[in-house]
Amino acid sequence: MRVWIDEGCIGCRLCEEICPEVFQVDETASVIEENIPGNEEAIAEAAGECPVEVIIVSEENFDLIDEDDDVGVIDDEL
Repeated sequence: MRVWIDEGCIGCRLCEEICPEVFQVDETASVIEENIPGNEEAIAEAAGECPVEVIIVSEENFDLIDEDDDVGVIDDEL
């Protein structure tokens, strides 16, 4: 499972109240990734209750950016 906060978080702290093991709010929310396993139900609840719908949950376990990937690299030799 992957969890991240999209742009637009208003810092209401609701996610932190529901699942403080995974969500930490300063000005905006952030995710404590190492605490995701075992908290899936609370994460889903927090995502469903988010008033601005910026908690994104994916059941896929993938890296958002692969540092070895050439995506986004401009090849001047074309």
